[in-house]
Amino acid sequence: MIYYRLLLMLGALIFAEQQTYGQQEDSLMSKLALSINKLASMAKTNSIYLQTNKDIYEHDEDFWFKSWVLDSQAHQISTLDKTLYITLTKASNDSIVFQEKYKIENGTTSGHVYIENSWPKGEYWLSAYSAHSIYDNGQPFYDRRKIHIISHIGDATGKAFPKNDNQSNIRTQFNVFPEGGQLIEGLRNTIAFKAVSPNGYPVKIKGTLYESGKTLLPFESIHDGMGKLSFVPQVNQKYTIGLENQPDTVYILPNPKKQGIRFYLEAQTENELVFNVAKTPISLEQKIYLRIQTRGMVQFIASGMLKDSLLIKIPLKQIPQGIVEATLFDNELRPLVERLVYVNLDKGMNIIVTGLEKLYATRKMVKLKIKTTDSDNNSVPAQLSLSVFDKIYERLGKKNILTHYYLSTQLKGNIHNPDYYFDKSNKDRSDALDLLMLTQGWRKYTWDDESIQKRAEAKNVVLPVETGTLRQLKIGKDHRPQRTMVLFNPDNNTSQILELDDNGTFKLDESSFTMGRRLFLKHFPIDNDEYRVDLGNTFDKIKIALTGKVKPYPIFENKDSIPQFDSLTTPWQEQGTITLEEVKVSARKKSVFRDKYLGQLDSLAKLDINTDYVCISGILNCEIHVRDPDNQKPVEGKVYQSYVGFQWNSNKTEYTIRGRITQKYEYPIFTEEELLRKNNLTKVQGFYGKKEFYSPVYDKETIKDPLPDYRNTLLWAPSIVTDEKGEATVTFFCSDLNTQFIGIIEGVGGEGLLGHHDFEFFVSKN
Repeated sequence: MIYYRLLLMLGALIFAEQQTYGQQEDSLMSKLALSINKLASMAKTNSIYLQTNKDIYEHDEDFWFKSWVLDSQAHQISTLDKTLYITLTKASNDSIVFQEKYKIENGTTSGHVYIENSWPKGEYWLSAYSAHSIYDNGQPFYDRRKIHIISHIGDATGKAFPKNDNQSNIRTQFNVFPEGGQLIEGLRNTIAFKAVSPNGYPVKIKGTLYESGKTLLPFESIHDGMGKLSFVPQVNQKYTIGLENQPDTVYILPNPKKQGIRFYLEAQTENELVFNVAKTPISLEQKIYLRIQTRGMVQFIASGMLKDSLLIKIPLKQIPQGIVEATLFDNELRPLVERLVYVNLDKGMNIIVTGLEKLYATRKMVKLKIKTTDSDNNSVPAQLSLSVFDKIYERLGKKNILTHYYLSTQLKGNIHNPDYYFDKSNKDRSDALDLLMLTQGWRKYTWDDESIQKRAEAKNVVLPVETGTLRQLKIGKDHRPQRTMVLFNPDNNTSQILELDDNGTFKLDESSFTMGRRLFLKHFPIDNDEYRVDLGNTFDKIKIALTGKVKPYPIFENKDSIPQFDSLTTPWQEQGTITLEEVKVSARKKSVFRDKYLGQLDSLAKLDINTDYVCISGILNCEIHVRDPDNQKPVEGKVYQSYVGFQWNSNKTEYTIRGRITQKYEYPIFTEEELLRKNNLTKVQGFYGKKEFYSPVYDKETIKDPLPDYRNTLLWAPSIVTDEKGEATVTFFCSDLNTQFIGIIEGVGGEGLLGHHDFEFFVSKN
């Protein structure tokens, strides 16, 4: 007879079947649950996701993004962090072209980046970080997204994407993964396998399992180079695998264990998981425990006495969607075998769009009604973000909020076409997803005991509050310790007093950064006091923390190229105009400060520091009239004479010169560092400014406007909120582009539900 109990952590309810155990049993099960729950709660982590308005961008335009900052366990909006750090780096060499701070408001950020014409064309990584997404130990929970920058869309069309490597002669990397981690003699075992190319793309394979050199079982891959086979290993037999496309290579399976426990997922339905646990005859009878946890939150614990075999059924109703780790423990709570299972694949947030037509005329209004529900069709209030853009600007695969939070952040390593598993039109997606769980390996789960332990012991790389120190370099005669500094924005005349502690330390937080993008910190030395401000660069800390760490990103297979560019479909130049490929403007190089305030300081410095003068005779820096009250400041750009080889006699009554030179006068050039040091200033990076997305509204008159409307992004709505009924309405107007548009809407609902939906329509002049 089988005895086991289930401990449901939600609500701390205990369910028992056939027998109730004593207090010692309760204590062991509680210990098993609390061991992981306590560690997971010690390190609060946020997980970031980036959505952009499209994938391909042209020079001199804005790209728009939305960041979601969610609690990495519950997948609910987090208010733990207030500052988002954004970097844009060239994919080929990691060189940084852009790094700025943005304000996080109620767990989200809506921002933009202006793409400067000077940025090289090519692929870039857009990355986002926050204080609780990067630690000095363990897997980070930041996000990065690949975008492509071009001069105009004609550069990107007609180019094929990388295809998978299914050639018969390609060298294959082949690995096997016994279910539960090991092979056991005399019991039926399942082995999953995975074949990939050196570039990480899946490879279709056929092969044979051999038992001591004799054919035992032919097999072939089922999905993305993955598959599985089942057999009963026999005593004193050797098992090998051969692949058809690599006849010169033999893969040796691990030797089966003579005794042990086999852990097998016998069935998975919408309502339950059924695990089969069996032991070899020579193994001792023992008490075992099965723990089910997801993202560091224990969902169930089952226990039972293992004699020969037993079935353990786990109900799925209360478990959130995602990967669960099933771990079998012995009676001393030592882990024996583990297995990953994906549960409740369709238990997410449904996003339903109505009112969409297949075809719209140019400049016509589109009105969409959005409704958000759970899997039981109950209304769910949600926060959503919607982008509608020309489909020709979609290029880099379908990374979305589901693939990011349910797979990419949960499994270490690259995942091929993760969106396949969330597309309901793929009938084999559940079986394919289980193969992914088997072949990715439980040691790659970012929420296993070891990873959770590392995060519990880790420290934030980025602190929620940035700190700096005013260090004294020289003490003057009338020295008095500095107790305050002033942080100010010269553009809008706002300032903030910063208090210094006894060590000269001060703090900067979101209230400081809100003052503007470029701020200045000023200290006030007395007499001959000299100070230096030490202000750590957060972006440098992030770069150091991620150096050497694997940065996984989904691998997408795009079988088709972008459609050939058609000027009638996508009019990037007006008829009758000439487009110059390149225009170069050259001029004499001068020191120009882009920051207006530094430019003002530069102008003042030229007058203040500059000791040059012109005498009444028009001689520049004339040594005869050094202190003449009629001397004047030289004028930049004016031509003056100056003496060469000027020399006084011993009593300064006579002088000699070797000659004169004529030159155009230029003011001294000061570096930014010199200007800041002279004025006791330090630059501080605040929040990047906000900008509204432009969306025209056409009426009977403006619809006839002859000025072309070539918008390729029709709508960027990063802050759509559905009401208590889960409903919201959005409207926007089409442009003059005759093309196909795609809409992508993503968001987060109550109880950590995630949703994604896309739609398409056409725009035509007819």
